[in-house]
Amino acid sequence: MKNRLIATFVCIFFIIATVSVVQAFDRNIPISDSFNNKYYLTGKTNFFINNGDWSEKAKLKASDAARVTFFGWSLSLDGNYAIIGTHSDENASFTGAGYIFKREGSTWTEQQRLTPSDAAPEDFFGWRVSMDGDYAIIGAFYSEGSGAAYIFKNSGTSWVEQAKLIPSDAELWDEFGFSVDIDGDYAIVGSQADDDFGSCTGSAYIFKREGETWTEQAKLTASDAEAEAWFGMSVAIYGEYAIIGSWDNNYTGSAYIFKREGTTWTQQAKLTASDGIPGDRLGISVAIEGEYAAVGSINDNNWYGAAYIYKQEGTTWTEFQKLTSSDGDPGDCFGINIDIENDCLIVGAYDDNDNGIHSGSAYVFYLENSTWTEKQKLFASDAAVKDQFGCCISIDGNYVLIGAYSEDDFTGSAYVFNKPGSDLSFKINGGLGANVKITNDGTLDAEEVTWEINVKGGIRNQIDKTKNGVIDVKAGSSKRVSTGLFFGLGAIDITATIDGEIITAQGKQLIILTLIK
Repeated sequence: MKNRLIATFVCIFFIIATVSVVQAFDRNIPISDSFNNKYYLTGKTNFFINNGDWSEKAKLKASDAARVTFFGWSLSLDGNYAIIGTHSDENASFTGAGYIFKREGSTWTEQQRLTPSDAAPEDFFGWRVSMDGDYAIIGAFYSEGSGAAYIFKNSGTSWVEQAKLIPSDAELWDEFGFSVDIDGDYAIVGSQADDDFGSCTGSAYIFKREGETWTEQAKLTASDAEAEAWFGMSVAIYGEYAIIGSWDNNYTGSAYIFKREGTTWTQQAKLTASDGIPGDRLGISVAIEGEYAAVGSINDNNWYGAAYIYKQEGTTWTEFQKLTSSDGDPGDCFGINIDIENDCLIVGAYDDNDNGIHSGSAYVFYLENSTWTEKQKLFASDAAVKDQFGCCISIDGNYVLIGAYSEDDFTGSAYVFNKPGSDLSFKINGGLGANVKITNDGTLDAEEVTWEINVKGGIRNQIDKTKNGVIDVKAGSSKRVSTGLFFGLGAIDITATIDGEIITAQGKQLIILTLIK
């Protein structure tokens, strides 16, 4: 009788525990142990599998194209929005403007034309643009003679000017606003003609947003600043890192990495080309994301052009790979503009002559097996002489926007490209054994997705469970894979590998229940 009562109690305990675990799994409720540590049932990562080539989806032009020139000189793409800059008009007044386009489904529609509240001729407003979330920044490097940058905020139905950024030590002809970028609450603005250390030494300024206010946080200059270096001609910011292009005083070129710690920005590295020579113009374009930075060099090898990839290891940035086009010719200017996102890099060659002199192109590279490999060459569907397609590039997810500022007799345009693919995310879940939910939010089915789950640990390391396989995940659907039920007790480490992407989690095994920390 006593044994039956004990058995009944144990069964009831496992039923209650199992119900609690299932409820927690559905709601991601934390489960506390006796040491007051919280254990959850999910952990997540996302990645995109490129299952197809990029293809042109739309051609964007200004609604008032008859009065605009150089539309597409600058541009930026984020989510369902794009901003496209033009710094001139039919009267060559160089007042400038920025155009907001919004995507609904597969259709892109002009939403608004942006101009500054104090617009004036020869401001060159729209020379460079960038956007992130609800914020856009537009450079006007001759505003009031010294230059400015303007912040616009998306209010839902319109974009409203929020701030005009001017450096604390502004001087005439500094060309503040020649380059701009924005990421989260931070903006960076280049001032390539700043003369603190001699004529056209250059500098860059960091601004931070708090609420509705943007405040100058730091002024960045090169540790080896010299005259005629044009430091700040190109800029990019990503998280705690900023990269700034400079031509040096002999036009060999370089780029500088700065890192933020608290409110202080410190130079971490100077990037140069291992085979650089005077005149290469390394630094004309820069991009940074994660552990990789990319720098364009348009005059490498008699204007063939090149792009250099640098990889971060701790506090050191090392030249990782030099990229050139597979079919390059002298004068292509490969590297005039560049953008990087995840494992995709796109490089502009705006003087490529494949579709007529200076018609332009862009090259797509992917990081595969630790090597950046050229995969596709992009053209405009209506490519023509002197379009200069590829002058500027912006990638966001499975969309890319490419400018052609000389298209249609210098009216200009921008082209939207899209790539089909499998947008996979996966979560490590607890429960009765460790399992992983794989979701495909992409446009193509993910076929032959390899998976493996490994669980190790427990008291005296008695747990060592591995399960693997191959599955298909249709677009718009999810599938679960699991280790199956196993027994054990104690702390565990879980590793899930899905098509080469790895996520780890720590947890506890309570007999048959798996919990994630």
